[in-house]
Amino acid sequence: MLSFFRNRPVKWLFVYKSFLAIIPFTIIQYALRTNRKVVRLELEKEQVQTENYRVQLEALRSKVDPHFLFNSLNTLRGMVHSNHPQSEEFILNLADFYRQALKYNENTTLTLSEELKVLEAFLFLMKSRNESGVHMKLMIDDAFQNWFLPTLSLQLLAENCFKHNAMSSKVPLLINVYTSADGYINVENNINPKMENKEPSGYGLGNLKRRYDLLGIENGMCFTQNENVFCVKLKLIKI
Repeated sequence: MLSFFRNRPVKWLFVYKSFLAIIPFTIIQYALRTNRKVVRLELEKEQVQTENYRVQLEALRSKVDPHFLFNSLNTLRGMVHSNHPQSEEFILNLADFYRQALKYNENTTLTLSEELKVLEAFLFLMKSRNESGVHMKLMIDDAFQNWFLPTLSLQLLAENCFKHNAMSSKVPLLINVYTSADGYINVENNINPKMENKEPSGYGLGNLKRRYDLLGIENGMCFTQNENVFCVKLKLIKI
């Protein structure tokens, strides 16, 4: 009995030391498990955000095509109805334009060189309606040819020029596309509003702004306007 009480402090000391040794180990294990859980949740969050961005970008890109197709088919209908001599060439170029659009369908961005090819195909289709009513000038620094833009962004801006402005041989639509030293490409047109413009304004620019935002590019798009000229600046992306 005496030995029990004599050894008791030793046993409690052993338990106390063991307890002190277990506490840090338990805390470390808990911290590691918590950290792994946090990392897993962060990865899942990033995956969800990435998927959301992909879906949103796909939805925004898909909104560009239907309006242009509708306009093109209306143009083709008028050309066929009037036996326009370039009707067949228009059909071939329309098919070529959509071949390029489908080719780049999975791309979030295109090089400036690719964008310009799509733009030129689009302008041929639009000029077929009134060749003397459209003039275009390109001034592109070759140093930017392999920089990137959101897919079909130049075509979208050119389409807006036609959508909101009248054109004729007397007062043609003037479209200037040029790069600037600050790393932007500018799409500029003279202002000649249609008498009755039922098209909603701002959609195309809002589309581009959201696409730059989803790509994580700050100051991706801006525009200026005075009495005579409207200009949109798109930031070229160096990857």
